[in-house]
Amino acid sequence: MKGDLTLKVLDTIAEIAGGAFDLCEAILVAGYGASPARIEYTMHCLSKQRGKKEVGGNEEVQKRETKELLQKYYNLVSKLKRDGLIAEHVREKGKFFTLTAKGGRKREALRARKSRELPPTLYRKETGSRLIIVAFDIPEKERGKREWLRTALRHLNLRMVQRSVWLGKVKIPKEFLDDIRLLRLIDRIEIFEVGNAGSLRHVI
Repeated sequence: MKGDLTLKVLDTIAEIAGGAFDLCEAILVAGYGASPARIEYTMHCLSKQRGKKEVGGNEEVQKRETKELLQKYYNLVSKLKRDGLIAEHVREKGKFFTLTAKGGRKREALRARKSRELPPTLYRKETGSRLIIVAFDIPEKERGKREWLRTALRHLNLRMVQRSVWLGKVKIPKEFLDDIRLLRLIDRIEIFEVGNAGSLRHVI
């Protein structure tokens, strides 16, 4: 989605101190779904690769690749600049971007909107060897998220023992936990794994 891409670029600029070209190249290589930490790691790897290429690489190939990346870069950031969401600065080592006040507000608005969106509930089902207990306390004002959670738990083959307590021998997918964090429900849900001796291990 267009808003997701805008949010990814704004998040990356806000969280990573990097040159304009390095930043663009890392986003393109790491992928738009990558986290800022992953993009920063990609920047580091690309920097090392460029150092190796300069020793024995093909200059024409490097020029062509650079031209293609720059074109993608201009397409990526031109609208953000026109909309006043990012500012370009020229420093000793080249051009850098920062978020403007408007960009910061846009970033927060996109984050808030994304937190209200309810992800799909069809996660990968996998039977587990240990009993999982999911308990939650989600207020009425967030009933949409509460119903989303119940639907997701049902699709994961957990069974309801109370409206807010569910059980099942399943493996909880990482994507489900990521979505709980995205929806800011992490403090309202507890997930336990029952051990062989009846001990409880906190999953989240």
